[in-house]
Amino acid sequence: MSTLIDDLLKTGVLKAINKFREAPKIFFTEADLRSYLYYCLYTRKMERQVNGIAVNCLHQEYPTNFRYIEDELKDFNQPPQYYSLESKKGDRGNYDLVLLNPDFVDLCLSGIAAADSLEDKYKYLNHIVNKDYILALEREKRQGIFKNHDITTELLYALEYKYVIRLNKGFIDEIKKDIRKLQLAYQHSKGNLRCISLVFCNIYPHGRDNQRQKDYLGEIKDIIRKAPEEILTIFIHSYYLLDNGELKKETPKPCTNNCRHSWAREFKFS
Repeated sequence: MSTLIDDLLKTGVLKAINKFREAPKIFFTEADLRSYLYYCLYTRKMERQVNGIAVNCLHQEYPTNFRYIEDELKDFNQPPQYYSLESKKGDRGNYDLVLLNPDFVDLCLSGIAAADSLEDKYKYLNHIVNKDYILALEREKRQGIFKNHDITTELLYALEYKYVIRLNKGFIDEIKKDIRKLQLAYQHSKGNLRCISLVFCNIYPHGRDNQRQKDYLGEIKDIIRKAPEEILTIFIHSYYLLDNGELKKETPKPCTNNCRHSWAREFKFS
């Protein structure tokens, strides 16, 4: 099943990237882009079902199973650090998009099928939803049906994405924070999680602060190329320039970092 999901995710991500490269102004906001990416990824093949109860493995804004301090992600001179769910430090965050491990979903669905009370059935469903950190702690401590379960394997993929519509320091800081959050996720998962950071940009330096914008654009590319090798980072730049009074589209080959994982090499561009 995971191999099928790997193929579906790769195909969906590449479809969204290619759409953006074909029409860089088709998405006005990050919400537009996010909706299209979800559309590209969604398929019934990602659904799991037991006794008529269906759960999709693809979700947005899914909670982390660790805590972190937002301000520490902004301190780029220090390595990021995560804290346990029981810690009083930090808060849980959310991934932009995840693919749940079907084995984790199936385990919870089996709990729903075996439970006698409505309360217990909802409890196992809420384990999948993962909003309640108390339930996450039960899984972490391997209680009940989770006695042979490893909480670090609950996700197959975690994605973060940014839509750069202005070349300024604010967007650069947000890109760095996304990458550092994925670093934490990878560390917490003991290397089980496949992490992808996507950065889309549909503008090119222009106007009075042209040189400053060029510097920011160069910095973004530098951040992507030098990102930690345990994460796949991709910068997709597609934009319009003026050519004899008409807009002409330019779409350079997306740039990536040197991710060390074999699965990352499946993302090929021309």
